[in-house]
Amino acid sequence: MKKVKYLLLLLCFIAKTSSAGNLVIIVDADLVKMTDEVSMVLCYGEDGDDCGAWRHYYLYKAKVRQVLDGNVSEKNILFVNSQHTYLKKKYLKNWLIFLHEIQNDEQAKKLGANYIVVGSSFKYANKYCLTEAIENYLQKESPDNSMEESKFCYTVSELKKAL
Repeated sequence: MKKVKYLLLLLCFIAKTSSAGNLVIIVDADLVKMTDEVSMVLCYGEDGDDCGAWRHYYLYKAKVRQVLDGNVSEKNILFVNSQHTYLKKKYLKNWLIFLHEIQNDEQAKKLGANYIVVGSSFKYANKYCLTEAIENYLQKESPDNSMEESKFCYTVSELKKAL
């Protein structure tokens, strides 16, 4: 029953991220450049007026390995990811990404990208794990279960069925 509940949560997430003009794909990516373009500002302090850049756009070039949902005719694509820190190269191979076509984000458009990442997952063993699984694993909240057996991890065939 729990597996069904979590699969339904996954379906809701996928439904939000995969619609016309959007893609769910697996790529091998290369970082083109870390930019100075701020994608998110973080404010703190008592009045919330002490603000600074929290995330920047990173521009990637990627070879499309597999399309799980959506249509893309190009074998290579350019996309931006709003991120706080640099991703190691090992995470950029077999990277599962949820992309939206860039419509009205002028900062992202001027970098030459056609898509922006709205969600992603990295491969662990033979599964792609959602954020909750990675957080639980790192915090050792469920030490008896390995991340590979987590209810938040899915194989490519399980993801395809959900789509």
